[in-house]
Amino acid sequence: MKNRVVLLAIFLFGIYCSHNRVVIDNPKLEKLDRVERNEYFYLWGMIGNQLTVAEICGEKNTILEVHSYMRVYQWLVTLVTVGIVHPLTLEIDCAKLKHEG
Repeated sequence: MKNRVVLLAIFLFGIYCSHNRVVIDNPKLEKLDRVERNEYFYLWGMIGNQLTVAEICGEKNTILEVHSYMRVYQWLVTLVTVGIVHPLTLEIDCAKLKHEG
């Protein structure tokens, strides 16, 4: 019985444990600052907030990298609510064009 509980916990953690990273590979961009946001999605991620580049990075209006992941408490909220509430942490690196010269 104990082994089954451990296997179930590992399985569920594996399902909900995810990291996603998107990087814009452009040598003309330089990183300015990192914005960290906690966003909430609902109904297994089907309903949620739509973010714009201008809203996140302001006048810089360029994103270099986006990293999304769940912290332990976010994983627990998702698990307890069976995915109805699905919080994520987003780390967004804002960028600007490098000056040539």
